[in-house]
Amino acid sequence: MSDRRTGPPTREQVFGVTAVTMLLFIGAGAGIGNRPEAVVLLLLEMMVAVPAMMFAAVTSRSFGRLFRFRKPGFPGLAAAAVIGAGMKPVFDEGTILIASLFPMPPDIADALARALIWDNPAEAVVLFLAAVPAAALAEEMLFRGFIQTSLERSGYRDRAVYISALLFALLHLNPWWFIQIVLMGVALGFIAMFTDSIWPAAAAHGVFNLAGLLVSNAGTMSAIWYTETGHVSPLLIIAGAGVAGAAFVWLRRMQPRRELNA
Repeated sequence: MSDRRTGPPTREQVFGVTAVTMLLFIGAGAGIGNRPEAVVLLLLEMMVAVPAMMFAAVTSRSFGRLFRFRKPGFPGLAAAAVIGAGMKPVFDEGTILIASLFPMPPDIADALARALIWDNPAEAVVLFLAAVPAAALAEEMLFRGFIQTSLERSGYRDRAVYISALLFALLHLNPWWFIQIVLMGVALGFIAMFTDSIWPAAAAHGVFNLAGLLVSNAGTMSAIWYTETGHVSPLLIIAGAGVAGAAFVWLRRMQPRRELNA
């Protein structure tokens, strides 16, 4: 039997740390809500992985093993980045379709739109740091690192990707994005599983978020991205799905799924 400090965290420990993280995330968001939106976003993203990191330190577990910090190859990172870029138009069209069936309240829609738009260079830098390196690394450390890896090693290998994806969607606190974020989480989960590393998943996540920032702040790009009907260009959807699917298949064949040791 594995020692409790060196073996995989138990299911109870995983869900306990996740619950603490979500409570901290919600509480911190309420506590620092009077700061500029970009700063709030950066601070929230920076604390996402803190409870899991504290758990690793207190239980003397290896950060590299617990958070899946295995060094990836460049081809894996490149394929994952292509997947992240390809998912963006598909995600956006999904959001538009869901909003057409279940309209988002105007105040929430306006707040989400404002949160991604910068008014000056300093705000652009803060938003970039929050949405790209901070969000990609911290969220992947928690969901595809701590949660998914722990569940895989605790006997939940076939369900770990889906459980981590559901929790990933719950953290975002947006029912209009829930389905899209779950699907994105599943894709990121399989990227992490195939490569046995969170770095390719973080690359895909970061590129996805970067595309969102650019579309929100570049008028010419938005004009290319969307049609006059308010939907994403069908050519972009097809191209995005095509390149993401091809990169995913290539990544799977290039790096066969590894067996994990408990």
